[in-house]
Amino acid sequence: MLGRGEVNVFKIAFVAETPHLAQAVTQRLTTLFIEQNLKARADQATMTSQFLHEQLEATRNDLEAQEQRLRDFKMQYIGELPEQQQGNIGILTGLQSQLDAVVARRSQARQQRLYLESLLGEYARRPKRSSGTLKSSTGESLTPLEAAESDLSRLRAEKRALLINYTPRHPEVEKKDKEIALQQTMIDTLKTAKPASPAKYDAGADEPSDTEQGTVVAQLRSQLSANKLELDDLTSKEQKLRVDITTYESRLSATPIREQQLTSIQRDYHLLKQHYADLLKKEQDSQLATDLENRQEGQRFRLAEPPSLPTVPSSPKRLKISLLGLLGGFVLGGVVALVLDIRNTSLRSEDDAKRRFELPLVIGIPVVRTPTEERALSRRRILEWVAASLLVAVVAVAEMYVYRRG
Repeated sequence: MLGRGEVNVFKIAFVAETPHLAQAVTQRLTTLFIEQNLKARADQATMTSQFLHEQLEATRNDLEAQEQRLRDFKMQYIGELPEQQQGNIGILTGLQSQLDAVVARRSQARQQRLYLESLLGEYARRPKRSSGTLKSSTGESLTPLEAAESDLSRLRAEKRALLINYTPRHPEVEKKDKEIALQQTMIDTLKTAKPASPAKYDAGADEPSDTEQGTVVAQLRSQLSANKLELDDLTSKEQKLRVDITTYESRLSATPIREQQLTSIQRDYHLLKQHYADLLKKEQDSQLATDLENRQEGQRFRLAEPPSLPTVPSSPKRLKISLLGLLGGFVLGGVVALVLDIRNTSLRSEDDAKRRFELPLVIGIPVVRTPTEERALSRRRILEWVAASLLVAVVAVAEMYVYRRG
């Protein structure tokens, strides 16, 4: 039964022939019950801890396998993961800008190539002693030195444009430095060449220096060669940029699919992780309970009242037997009186006589007792009442004795 403080209380009793034997057996039974209860609780706590440990190890293996699966997935689809989407967009934007710049530079290089080829063709069609002026793309007449200086200015402007987006050590900037150095060398060569007489540069002059013409043709061919290398390099860069753009576009297209797959893997991983944490907490609680049981500091049974020495026998219940005997005597007496009354055929009243005889009764004779019979009848009644009173008194005294002494 449950009492105050939700304490489970029960009682152990033993019936023996002597009070001391009953007390000793009850004491031993109580001790054995407490010891067995402690042993059973310790065994149960140990088995629970072992079971939780096995479950924890299995869950740890599953969790490690899920973590490895998550790592393998991220390594397999690196660049297509949701957390890399913004970075891919930024890189793709940068690649588009670089592609636009490369396309623009390639277009400029092609225009420059056409211009240089036209100049070289013009010099090739002229005799060696022809006019020493060149025409720019705007139609102005330029000397070879002025054309070279114009190209140098253009290259320096392109370098300044590159420095806006790149560092001085960038390959594009270094390449542009080499082109500027080459152009500067060509200008120095033109400056150190033997100048022609002023008359040869008049509007009507037809005989420029052969050395100057050869130098200009050589410089034009050198620029064409450098332009070809630049066009090849720009074409290679454009192809590489388009491949990179295609790669990042495919990554961005695959990102929603990878996000869904990654969400499924992470959901299973988080569920396993939560399950592992729950099992770990349960194992720690179970280990603590096992330690408490081993130290016998956990919940256990305690003697609320030690076995006492019996002073009253538990059986037979004399009072109960007496009351049952009294009740049985009343019942038996009533049955005997009823039987005797049924078997008694004497006539006691006028109605009994009428039922017994078929002829009608004419007269009735009342009972007439003598003084002696009256006295005898009175003594008999007194004796009956005294006997009944004595019997009741003896029974009452006996019952009180039995009730008090057990």
